[in-house]
Amino acid sequence: TAISAEGETSGDAVMNAVRDRQPLTAKLTDFGLARHVDQGASMELTRTGMMLGTPYYISPEQCTDKGGITPAADIYSLGATLFELLTGRPPFLADDPIRLITMHCFDPAPDPRRIVPEISDGVAALLAKTLQKHPDARYADAAHLLQDLNALLQGEVYPATVHPALPGAVGKVFEANWEWQLDGDPKD
Repeated sequence: TAISAEGETSGDAVMNAVRDRQPLTAKLTDFGLARHVDQGASMELTRTGMMLGTPYYISPEQCTDKGGITPAADIYSLGATLFELLTGRPPFLADDPIRLITMHCFDPAPDPRRIVPEISDGVAALLAKTLQKHPDARYADAAHLLQDLNALLQGEVYPATVHPALPGAVGKVFEANWEWQLDGDPKD
């Protein structure tokens, strides 16, 4: 967190701009080996024979030795960055880099609305899709993510297809119809 000459932190500056409805411009660079000014804060693992990347934003497929790194890995990292921009913290927190990596691989991403209840359902669904464990469940690339971001900005309802489909029926399927006769006038 940077502190301005006026003593305002970067987080305070963003929140004040949002409160005052001022336009914000964010410039994100170097999703690869960026380092925090305090090396302990980034939990940097770039050493000989070690993986490259920042564990707070690393995709599950980058944590394993299975190869197949695609643009979906960047979508995951961008999703983790968006999560932090919206909530003030990365999706997963741990003091140990190995525990953090394990969380990226196996733990479901937290619902950002538990941290910031004002986050809309559409934004939460978009974040959930960017932070899916399997690359095929994420956006194929940034162009597809941008399409849904623009739809949200235009006020369109986010498609429900990001939610898992209901399981197929097993066994016998039946239909039931229920009717009620209520005492009272519907106008009351």
